Formats: sequence, C-alpha cells, structure tokens
Amino acid sequence: MKKTLLSIGTAMAVMSMNAQTSYSIPNAGFETWLTTGSQAGKAQSWSGYGDMGLLIGAPSYTMLTTYFKDGSVKHSGSYSMRIQNQDFTALIGQKLPGIAWLGTAGTSTANMGVYGIPFSQSITASGAWAQYTINAPATSGVDTAVIFFQTSKWTGSTEMLVQDASILITSNTTGFQNFTQPVATVNNVVPDTLWIIALSSNNKADTSYSNLSQLWIDDLTLTVATGITAPVLNFVDTRFAPNPASDEVRFTTSALNIGGALKLYDALGKEVLTVPVTNALDNRFSVEALPAGIYFYQIHSASGEINAHGKLVVTK
Repeated sequence: MKKTLLSIGTAMAVMSMNAQTSYSIPNAGFETWLTTGSQAGKAQSWSGYGDMGLLIGAPSYTMLTTYFKDGSVKHSGSYSMRIQNQDFTALIGQKLPGIAWLGTAGTSTANMGVYGIPFSQSITASGAWAQYTINAPATSGVDTAVIFFQTSKWTGSTEMLVQDASILITSNTTGFQNFTQPVATVNNVVPDTLWIIALSSNNKADTSYSNLSQLWIDDLTLTVATGITAPVLNFVDTRFAPNPASDEVRFTTSALNIGGALKLYDALGKEVLTVPVTNALDNRFSVEALPAGIYFYQIHSASGEINAHGKLVVTK
C-alpha cells in the first residue's frame, strides 16, 4: 500500500502559529444521513453528484450519487461512507467517478463544483481510516483513491491553494487502515476555506465501469493551529466555465496575463497541459483526453509570475 503526500510543486512557506488542537470536522464519522425527501441518502454536511442530479430534475438524490451509506463495512460507529464509480450512461449519457466532498454544492450545473466550508486556521496534520478494494484490476495502469485535505484562499472568484495534506492509495487494503499525513504549506496566507474531497478513479483499461474500485472512509481527523499571522496576497481574478468539465473549458483572466500561460497539473504534481493565454475574455482548451479527477491550475504572466491558482474537476 502506498501513501504519498500530494502537492503541486510549489516551495513550502512558513506560517507563525500557536497551540495545536483537534478540529471537529462536520459528520467526520458519517453517522448522520438524510432519510426523507428528495435528498434521502445524502450524508449530512457532505455533497456529491447527487446534488447535480437534483439540479437537473432527478427525482431523488440516490439516482445520480456515487457515494453511499454502508452499515456493514465501517471502522467505528454504525456507518462509513462508500465511494465508487457508477455507469449512468442510460440516464445521463455519462460514466461518473466516485466522489464526495465536505460542504455544499452550487445552485446551478455551471457552478456545481466543490465549495468546501469556511475555515481560517492552519492544518498541521490530517488523518482518515480508509479501506480500498479494486474489484476488477485493469489490464494496464491502476485505479487510485485520493483523499484531499486542503485549505485555500479566495480573492473574488480566484482560489489560491494554501495547504495540502492529501493521501493517495493505489492498491487494495486489508480492512480499514489508518492513513495520516503531515502538511505542505504552499502559500503563506490566512485561508478562508477547508476542502475535504474523497475520490475513487476509474482506469479506462477496465471494461466494467460499475463494478470497479470502492473506497470506504470513516473517522476523519484534522489537527490545527490557531494564531496565524500572515499577509493576504492580491491574486488576479480568473474564472472557469464549466467546472466540473468533461470536454471544452473556457476561462477568462486579467489582461496582465496575456502572453503567459495556464499550466494544469494532476494530483501528483505532474504537468499535463500548457495553454497559452492569448486574450483576457476567451481562452479555451479541451480536457477530453484527461482522466476524470481533480486537477490544479496555475496562470503565469508573460514574465513568469504566478497570478492565480485553483482547482478544475474533470468528469467523464
């Protein structure tokens, strides 16, 4: 079993901080689930593709969800959350990777992406109990599971990654394992958002999309430090649409970035796309060739300055 710290290759910075303490993650043990109404089957305080299903008129949350309440496989308490790939081709013409995130979804399909929850502390460590089962191993490549623990700072509609303590799992586990990670500090600012995102990917070499990797998570933990003092950086406003995306993405940015480039990185920090910034209002690129998952972008000016950071979710 492999445990890997994920980052986007940015140099670590130092924050000043005081005493460490445990942070109470909402519904960290997945004991509370909605049981009535159109959102029955939804984990309290968490979101997923089922939210988008409600936005496009699906009669219930469970019609499009890729995570589930599991009372038979858990680390403690009564339930865990099971996350798995689902083939919804007959319903919406798409196959969806398993994903769930802490927080609420947007109010339309254009801004449905992952929004996290308000947060203004510094993470010093993260942890989760997880079990991962690859039901139909690929003939080539590998399915992966990722649990992102990240903080970010929003300036207008531009998001800057502040801290990252993500966990990567690439093989079967025997029962629940305790995964812990220290934290990489990417930008020395006070965050305003906490992201926790659990993702189980599908390898395209596998033939049966609905019977593949399953990730169970339970009993998430965060250790934080209070008393952060740091300047707030002024990052250039950048907007993406749609996000999540499955084919073409359009982004607008400041005229200061014309002549520069957008660089897109996968969860392991590998650069997968470079897109020239040719104007401020209409820059486009395709993500059709990229595997489903969560990617990070940086926008560089012509002189090489990094003027924006953020996330792009790719679906299939």
